[in-house]
Amino acid sequence: MSSAIAGTFRQIHTRIWDDPWFQDLLPDEKLLFIYLFSNERAALCGLYELSLKTMGFETGLRPDAITLALHRFGEAGKAFYEAPYVWVPNLRKYNETASEKVQIRIAKELAAIPDCDLKRRYVASDTTPPDVGASAPDSVSIPYPPGPSEKEKEKEYETAKEKRPRRHKPPAAPRPHDPLFDAIAEVCQIDPATAGSSIGKVRAQILKATPPYTADDVRAFGTWWWAGGYRKRPPRVWDLQEQIGVVRTERPTPEPKGFAAVRAMAKDLEARGGD
Repeated sequence: MSSAIAGTFRQIHTRIWDDPWFQDLLPDEKLLFIYLFSNERAALCGLYELSLKTMGFETGLRPDAITLALHRFGEAGKAFYEAPYVWVPNLRKYNETASEKVQIRIAKELAAIPDCDLKRRYVASDTTPPDVGASAPDSVSIPYPPGPSEKEKEKEYETAKEKRPRRHKPPAAPRPHDPLFDAIAEVCQIDPATAGSSIGKVRAQILKATPPYTADDVRAFGTWWWAGGYRKRPPRVWDLQEQIGVVRTERPTPEPKGFAAVRAMAKDLEARGGD
């Protein structure tokens, strides 16, 4: 393994998902444990510097949730934290090889850690929980809080979920008034809320004419459409797009008197299926 690869990748064994200890962790605890293996500061030797502030920033977890999770990891001998250093025993186990370059890198990483209680425990391969057994006489003892019960952990997780900010979708801006768009919807008797896309496409096409068609032209087309006296339905938007040219080649005939009522009756008959 080259130093470039060693600095980029960290191995996490797939058996972790079958580990009963890992399966019993809360979702936030699982996230933090995997993070300790995979963050960019994770050293091959398994012992590296990592602040609580950085853990919180990069995982989105709250400080109290991180502290409780680290305590649980320490009790199980899976990871130990003594600010600002963390030791993950299996990190070296799953990433170390016999390569000379890897061994040199591990030695350099370890040498960069100043003498401290956690480093002495690392060298001695002491993975007992911090509050078990005698501490070194010149070490600084960090008290760990009593472990929470399962109910307390569940309550903590639910509380954390409730406190997370929810994203609210901003209300859609109202459609600006467009006389041509509204005229097409009026003449074709369609709802802009459901047929807005089709109306917009036809609007764009008739604006390309020279000169562009106007809202008055569209309404003149509507008058022409019903003037024949034989149509039982309003024009479709595509009828309007293809035939609106008649308003410039023919003189629209006013709608016959009383024909609006006839058109309404025809529309009602069509809605009932022609009975």
